[in-house]
Amino acid sequence: MYNQNNYRTFVLILARAILKNQERKSMNKERQIPERSDEELAKEVQNENKNALEILVRKYAPLIYSLTRKNFEKNFSQDLAQDLWVKFIEHTKNYDETKNSSFAGYIKVMLYADRWTILRRHMKNIQRESANLEDVEKSTYDRYENLENEETEKIIKKLELTEKQ
Repeated sequence: MYNQNNYRTFVLILARAILKNQERKSMNKERQIPERSDEELAKEVQNENKNALEILVRKYAPLIYSLTRKNFEKNFSQDLAQDLWVKFIEHTKNYDETKNSSFAGYIKVMLYADRWTILRRHMKNIQRESANLEDVEKSTYDRYENLENEETEKIIKKLELTEKQ
């Protein structure tokens, strides 16, 4: 039922797998690039390093998505996230370490400000659209009222003509 040769074989295979896994981990540690600060990564992005931008995007994705999840319609949230990603890249390229204290603080302030600007623009568009709808409704009502008056006048004229005959 229970064979000792099978057990030894299993233990040897398991030991080899563990050793290979440890070797892989140590090789990966040797290959790893030392961790860089956000400021260094921003400088690299300014020098067109796409890997640095990818690292910053991964790091700041939670911030962007936290700014877009706040009780908005799904479509608007997606548009807002897209706009904020574009702004993120622009601000990263414009970051000046000598003027700003830290990249994290700078990017948060800029993205919060951009979010409010986009929200205000969106609200103005909604107000314009509703005003346009009100104008359309009013002009449609006016046209209907004019048609109704014309129809009434035609009927009155027909009645007058029939009475005269």
